[in-house]
Amino acid sequence: MCSKTNERATRIHEPGKVCRELLYLRSKVPVREVPAFTYQALQPNTVVKPPPKIDIFKRKPVKETVFKIYFNRGDIPCVMSGRSSKQDPTKERPVKWHCVPENLDYCYYLPIFVDGLADMDYDTRLLAVNGAIDLIMRSPKKVLPVLPKLILPLKRAFQTRDKRIIISALQVIQL
Repeated sequence: MCSKTNERATRIHEPGKVCRELLYLRSKVPVREVPAFTYQALQPNTVVKPPPKIDIFKRKPVKETVFKIYFNRGDIPCVMSGRSSKQDPTKERPVKWHCVPENLDYCYYLPIFVDGLADMDYDTRLLAVNGAIDLIMRSPKKVLPVLPKLILPLKRAFQTRDKRIIISALQVIQL
């Protein structure tokens, strides 16, 4: 009787042992990584590749702006006359104009100043912000026909995903 119980005990454990061995052998089979949403994903011994990481908030490099090119060439009719802290937009800006800003061609100069908002250099961006705000504040009637030309420079500034650039672009838009 004891031998029969021992036989039964070994028989009961043998299928479990065989099952464990099969599971172990299955785990040794190499697993392939396959792209998602394909028929390969339905095949055995495959693992679907995870989607690639997207850095939504990663800063994008900025190419040289048109404002900086014109400023280095000397085609911008203004210079900084001093440093400005956060000022009220209605107050005088620290921009020294070589000519009267009301006489400038807004269709030509305002998009250039707005393009300068996307510049990474702080001094150049400060001149562009102050110049754009000064142009807008001095003659707001001339801004309306130029609005379609301001869309692309503003879009470029927002696509940099740099907080400082976005803040300066929003300051100009608020006016």
